[in-house]
Amino acid sequence: MLAKAIAIIDDEADLATLFREVLEMEGFKVCTFTDPLEAFDKLQKRTEEYAIVISDYKMPTMNGNELCNKLIGLNPKLKVILISAYDNVEYNTSKFTFLNKPIPIAQLLKIVKETLAK
Repeated sequence: MLAKAIAIIDDEADLATLFREVLEMEGFKVCTFTDPLEAFDKLQKRTEEYAIVISDYKMPTMNGNELCNKLIGLNPKLKVILISAYDNVEYNTSKFTFLNKPIPIAQLLKIVKETLAK
């Protein structure tokens, strides 16, 4: 079975890089983006190559909920982990897993593995 990639979208470049490095050390193929519009542009043509999108909620130009709903519209099998420092965010509860920042690395790895197993 071909391993699918994980896309990380977060306007905080340091956090996106940290998540990428941790997940790559666990053997995952990871692609990062700091701009949601660029992420959508690149991912919309290749959604079938990704198993999971990990996206920040609050970003300039498009929030993570909007971005991920658009991507799921292109690939309903895509799994989403939405992250935010805010508790009161609106998101697609039926399709998304939600994590509050700050996220301990062990919790991130656990959630990614559980999400892939679903």
